[in-house]
Amino acid sequence: MPSPPPAPLAGALLLAALLAACTPAPPGWDGRRGYDGNGDYGYDLGARGLLASRAEAGSYRAGAASRYAVPGPPEDPWGPHLREASTRFGVPEGWLRAIMRQESGGRLFDGNGLPITSPVGAMGLMQVMPRTYDTLRARHGLGPDPYEPRDNILAGAAYIREMHDRFGAPGFAAAYNAGPDRVEAYLAGAKILPDETINYVASVAPQLGLAGAGGGAFAFAALRPEDDPSRQAFDGGGLVTPEAPTGVFR
Repeated sequence: MPSPPPAPLAGALLLAALLAACTPAPPGWDGRRGYDGNGDYGYDLGARGLLASRAEAGSYRAGAASRYAVPGPPEDPWGPHLREASTRFGVPEGWLRAIMRQESGGRLFDGNGLPITSPVGAMGLMQVMPRTYDTLRARHGLGPDPYEPRDNILAGAAYIREMHDRFGAPGFAAAYNAGPDRVEAYLAGAKILPDETINYVASVAPQLGLAGAGGGAFAFAALRPEDDPSRQAFDGGGLVTPEAPTGVFR
């Protein structure tokens, strides 16, 4: 029978075990399910998460540049970045253009000259959530500034690819707008999609080169404008809520 370790060593081992038990594990990313397998991708905010998302976006915004290089001509300023992202992540360029058009209209700055940011913290041309950008940055070697056009477009393309692999087209657009957990709950019959998401998919789907709206569970007709709170609130942009957090602040 092996002898027990000396008392000092045993005490050290016990202390190490206690410290390990008390130290929370860092957030993990498994590729499909988001942070620690919970599927939120930075979308399921809650009250505390909403404040944290806004604060992180504010920090990023404070460090953003006042001007960014434009790689393309005036009629297609972001074309080179869109083509690069399309090739890198295997996402049709037209899909990236459709999402960018819906999210930001291709604008870098809002009416006050500040980097375009939604009230819940979605950032830049593709309106990427802060936590999502943090993880995609580590995975794909992106830069420290989520507002930088190339990195923002690459992050959006990476996320679209992941959502397409899960939900197909145009289901990825619903997940881009409402978050994957909300879409999974909708497909399971446990929740309905927000009106803003229905209008989002109805607006984007015809631009994806699909027959109609893609059929199946995501074959939505747009609501009447007077019934669409996103159009009332943001003149065609996104109604920003924790359930649908990617709308553009206008």
